[in-house]
Amino acid sequence: MVLRAYPINSPVTAAIVPGVNDYDLTRVPTELLTEGVVRGFAVTQRAAGANMTVEVSAGLALIEITNTNVAHGRTYKTWFESTGIESLSVTTADGTNARKDRLVLRIDVSQDPNAASSNIAVLELLAGTPAGSPTAQAEPANAITLAIIDVPASDASVTDDQITDSRTFVELDPDVLADVARVADMASTATGKGASGIGVEDAAGNFAGETVEEVLAELHANVGTISDDAYDATAWNGVTDVAPSKNAVRDKIESMDFYPGSFVAGTAVLAQAAAAVTVQNTGYTKKKEIRVNMGGTIRVSFNLRVASALGTAKGRIYVNGVAVGTERTNSSTGGVDYTEDITVVAGDLVQLYISDNMTNHLVTAESFTLLASKVPSATVILN
Repeated sequence: MVLRAYPINSPVTAAIVPGVNDYDLTRVPTELLTEGVVRGFAVTQRAAGANMTVEVSAGLALIEITNTNVAHGRTYKTWFESTGIESLSVTTADGTNARKDRLVLRIDVSQDPNAASSNIAVLELLAGTPAGSPTAQAEPANAITLAIIDVPASDASVTDDQITDSRTFVELDPDVLADVARVADMASTATGKGASGIGVEDAAGNFAGETVEEVLAELHANVGTISDDAYDATAWNGVTDVAPSKNAVRDKIESMDFYPGSFVAGTAVLAQAAAAVTVQNTGYTKKKEIRVNMGGTIRVSFNLRVASALGTAKGRIYVNGVAVGTERTNSSTGGVDYTEDITVVAGDLVQLYISDNMTNHLVTAESFTLLASKVPSATVILN
């Protein structure tokens, strides 16, 4: 397997192409794309059997760096590539407290790159500090995070449910997207043929109506007052009438099970990881995970119980590996339902961590459910 980063110059005067430096060669990704993973770089437990190592799949990523190792010292984005599975050792667990480790891709700009640029591409596992409420180390410069790994006290092996996927993926830069939208709206205004307009052509070829962005913004602001009457093509004057056009858009959006706005906590089931899961240790362990595809406030519920009245079951809601909910405890063998409203953004991982106050008592959680007043879609990651 090979790790390498490219193109990066050696110090002072070296150049990849005569008269051209690494900054010049990366202008396209630097100007047009965000940093992140292009493909791969998934972090998983050891395939041959869980132990104190994790495996990282082959992949390609784009990382923003400030290259102080060369004369120009500029900030730009460069490629990081791995051609095979890499194995990393996890530091021995603390005997008393849990910790969180951060796994990153990092480009070491302090070194001269070798012929293959393999000595500056670093796959690194940063061990956190053991604590009652542990946090991971901060992400270092010239790096992106692949995963956060939970290491409970006295842990002997790392399994997939301890690994939180923290990859962000390459997208078009927001400034580029804004420019594209602006050009499309200008085309809509000038020619009536733009891709972002809503309406019809009149006899002169002009385009009546508003842009998609304007209609959705007004729908969001007035969703409670706009008529629910369906769009009637025979009754709509495409030059002077606007409201029926909005109704048509709203009807279409609702038929697609999409709500223009954000979540509001409610009673409709957004997603559910219903299966019963157990732990039998003293450290919090991730046992449920659901990715949400829109932001807002959601209601989270779960059922928690302990196998023996001598023990105490503990449960807590996390988002992206960070505790956000109230710690719930139950010393009863009968399951108790707990409910809490939390705030999320699109792409967040809503998680349930459970624990026990004694290592010899089994804790069970089930029916991990997200609820909202309107229900688009969410994806169960860990059931």
